Amino acid sequence: MPGTRAHIDHVTVGNPDRAQRDGHPMPGGMLRHEEGSDAIDREQLQRWFPHDEILLASTESLRELVSHQGTLAMLIHTGVPETFLEVVEFDRHLASGIRTLDEIYDEDGSTAPPGTGDLLFLGYAGQAFFALEGATGEIRQVHTSFRARPFAPSLRMFVRALGAVSEALREKAERKPTVDALLAVVSSELGGEADVAEPAWRTLLSDVAAYVAD
Repeated sequence: MPGTRAHIDHVTVGNPDRAQRDGHPMPGGMLRHEEGSDAIDREQLQRWFPHDEILLASTESLRELVSHQGTLAMLIHTGVPETFLEVVEFDRHLASGIRTLDEIYDEDGSTAPPGTGDLLFLGYAGQAFFALEGATGEIRQVHTSFRARPFAPSLRMFVRALGAVSEALREKAERKPTVDALLAVVSSELGGEADVAEPAWRTLLSDVAAYVAD
């Protein structure tokens, strides 16, 4: 894939701007989005990601760290795709236990950016990490160059957006996709959350477009 994986270093990452949600500040300005009835099932995952293994997380480790019920159910019962175009890679350690960013950085002999250590490592999205906030279910993009920023208000919406991109790429296989065209696909899935999540998705979709163009 283009570029290299997210590099763990010692650059200090401060807290991003915070917005109010139900009277309480939320990380990165992400707003509340309740899980709808359009839940994802295993068959849908296999249609979106037909060539990828579906990973299930360890029940025991998750229940202590994830209180967001929709995310918990998806990780334990539905699963997530192992990869997407080799650009997004979910952590295969999910099957044996989920790790915090503190643990991931410690393995490299470094320290997680301030305010991100308790986030749960899900894998790589392009050249950055993506991680889960266990209490709210929010997905964050983490990299020392831009700090932590919102990806999606839930794991379900993150995977649905990836699935929509996968479908769009198959439908237009004869044409090289543009980042803006793919971003429009993601925005249709995220709805009112699209603006705050655009910087994270634009970075990721630039890698997707470059991968497909090769």
